[in-house]
Amino acid sequence: MKSKLNRSIWLVIITIVFTNCSTQTDPLPDDVTQNIQKRIEYGLNGAIAIGIIDQDGIRYYNFGSRDSFGAEVNEHSIFEIGSISKTFTATLLADQALNGDLKLDDPINELLPDRIKIPVLGKQKITLGHLSDHTSGLPNMPGNFKPANPKNPFADYTPPQMYEFISNYTPTREVGTNFEYSNLAFGLLGHALSLHVGKTYEDLVSEVITGPLGMNETKTTFDEQMIKNLAVGKNEFGQSTENWNFSTLAGAGGIRSSTADMIKYLSAQLGFTQTPLMQAFELTHHKRHEKYLVRRGDNPLGMGLGWIIATNSDGNNYWHGGSTGGYTSYIGFNKTMQKGVVVLATGYDPSDIGAYLMYSDSLKEIKRSLSTELALKIDLVGPEKAKAFFEDSVINNLQEFSYGSFPLNRLGRIYLKENIDASIAIFEINIKLFPNDWNAYNNYGEALRKKGRLEESLESYQKSVQLNPENQTALNSVTELEEEMGIGQ
Repeated sequence: MKSKLNRSIWLVIITIVFTNCSTQTDPLPDDVTQNIQKRIEYGLNGAIAIGIIDQDGIRYYNFGSRDSFGAEVNEHSIFEIGSISKTFTATLLADQALNGDLKLDDPINELLPDRIKIPVLGKQKITLGHLSDHTSGLPNMPGNFKPANPKNPFADYTPPQMYEFISNYTPTREVGTNFEYSNLAFGLLGHALSLHVGKTYEDLVSEVITGPLGMNETKTTFDEQMIKNLAVGKNEFGQSTENWNFSTLAGAGGIRSSTADMIKYLSAQLGFTQTPLMQAFELTHHKRHEKYLVRRGDNPLGMGLGWIIATNSDGNNYWHGGSTGGYTSYIGFNKTMQKGVVVLATGYDPSDIGAYLMYSDSLKEIKRSLSTELALKIDLVGPEKAKAFFEDSVINNLQEFSYGSFPLNRLGRIYLKENIDASIAIFEINIKLFPNDWNAYNNYGEALRKKGRLEESLESYQKSVQLNPENQTALNSVTELEEEMGIGQ
């Protein structure tokens, strides 16, 4: 590890750099501003905060409000950054590797308690590098991840639970052969790095990254000032959400931050800020493979340590997105262009805004969201009037709305525990719009069963099986309902 004295010296230098760095007020392009204003107006986003850094300086742009009282959004507003945290975890790995504390090719088993051994398919062991570039063969989430509170799902997942899962996991692919995005892998990586140095993940992030870079608004746990500046989370339906508290899997997505701090992070990535972390950042930027499942243009996407890499005529674009229950985010930079962009939001994914500002990618067409409109109507006037709104104002004007079976199913399931009538109304609308969606019938059957409308529930489950004969959930439910109703006895 670098000495605390050296890190303190660099912190003073960084403070001087940012104190003297010019902040520009050039407006955003009109099409971007109009696009964002629609998102706010239609309730897709509660708040959007943008930071841009290049050779001309730093610019901040803020939209919406932090809470229901209209509190102003600024560069110090606090958001959950979700999976952008993975780039911090990868930096911790790079730092320890460069200091000789470990190697990227070290097997993860060597950093875990002796009794914990992860099974693999084939002869190759899972290394720290495999965890950092999504080729470990571990699934996205552990199979025993069953949160007590789905609105704050990561809070109660413990190391013993993680150890139990990885020790008994049956791998389906050989290590290093394919890309499979894995929150579990990065959560395990952050946990293992913390064990290796005997410090908590938050203390490690603070000592190695945020402390030296002067990122005082970037932590996994809130301090008093961060709470004062918090942007209240909103889901894609405009509803307020709980904050997510990470414990064991913090390395996958547990960090909160502001655009002011993330600009400091980008400045260091781009080399504008001189820091002892420069070599560690460079190591995370090194492309390890091009096994990513999607392509950008004619080029496959690559993976560094934590960073997704898109290569084009302007060089390498490094980026990552993030999302939690009420927050979405984007960060990207290009060292050839000497430019970086961060977008933090509550609600709807702003990745297209970030990509547009980075390299003139296309913006999503923004329409009123049917799911968001229904959620608003239900919360204000109840499910029956929401259905009437759909029948009277929507069904003949669908071209004015964005809609899909997946968000309607998701919205219906949000209401399933606390407002069963609302859930039923949403699934009925979904079936009307998507009469061949087996999952819509499956969800509708579950809602009807909870309401005690067993005959209708059975019919809905049977329709789901008709559309998807392999839907085991519906098959089991049909058998259970027939027994409960005495059918065939």
